[in-house]
Amino acid sequence: MPIRSIRFAAALLASLALSSCTELVKNFEEMQKDDKDSRAAQLMRIADSTRQGGDLKSALALYQRASSFAAEDLPPLIAIGDTAYQLGLHDLATKAYMQATLIAPDNTKAHSGHGKALIALGQPQQAMAQFETVTGLAADQYGGYNGLGVALDLLGRHAEAQVQYRKALEISPQTLSVLNNLALSLAIEGKFADALELLGPLQNDLSTAE
Repeated sequence: MPIRSIRFAAALLASLALSSCTELVKNFEEMQKDDKDSRAAQLMRIADSTRQGGDLKSALALYQRASSFAAEDLPPLIAIGDTAYQLGLHDLATKAYMQATLIAPDNTKAHSGHGKALIALGQPQQAMAQFETVTGLAADQYGGYNGLGVALDLLGRHAEAQVQYRKALEISPQTLSVLNNLALSLAIEGKFADALELLGPLQNDLSTAE
């Protein structure tokens, strides 16, 4: 066989070997990813069950473990934020929600959670940006307006807060938390008669229920 043909055959074999090796590496990486996704999903199921059972600290640890296997997945981060918030770990909750908003900028749950955690940390101005994002993404949901109202009240901007509460009530008229927030805002401003008028029907409903 001519030397040129031998060299061509060797080059062809080397190319085939390299291609095969590359394919093997790719398949191995895909298998690793599938394995991590499977572990994360299993941990999430266990964490959800643990949280429902009331063991929030153990659930939080499991959610964090799940997130370590799937760092770009949204559900573990939201779950970390929610559970940390319940435990009063507002710094941790803020970090988890913030990471979630970076991964999914249009996720209203992540922004709402971030806003609530910032409120708990005494940062109403920063929280406003999160709730404004929520109202922009989901104008038909009352939660963003209610959150904005709380943030504005904490900033001493009660009249503006009341506008937001009323927007929330236009969407969900019987939501007790919003009605209470509006009544409290009115009372802080010294509008006691308006606050009592707002809460009057609720008191009647409670009396009837008794």
